[in-house]
Amino acid sequence: MNSTQWLSSAAFCVSMTALLSNLGVLWLKWPRIVVEVSIRDVQNVVLTVVNNGSEAVTIKSVGLTSTADGNRLDYLDMWHTCQTAALPRAHGRSGRW
Repeated sequence: MNSTQWLSSAAFCVSMTALLSNLGVLWLKWPRIVVEVSIRDVQNVVLTVVNNGSEAVTIKSVGLTSTADGNRLDYLDMWHTCQTAALPRAHGRSGRW
């Protein structure tokens, strides 16, 4: 094995090590979002969003969607327009904070 073959083999090993370590760091930094929904009673629903990744994540929208009738209650869309402490109306009913 001459010096050029040894040098090319060493460069290949270094590049593979860098690739695998970057993939490992990418996996560690990837945001892993967990959404937990707990229904305490008919009017109280607790929606918890947990980021198990190591990087910060921006949540664009938070809301609930009904699978039965397709109704969607989006908190972020109503936040800027709502001036009272009442939640947005869904099917004519309004919740309180």
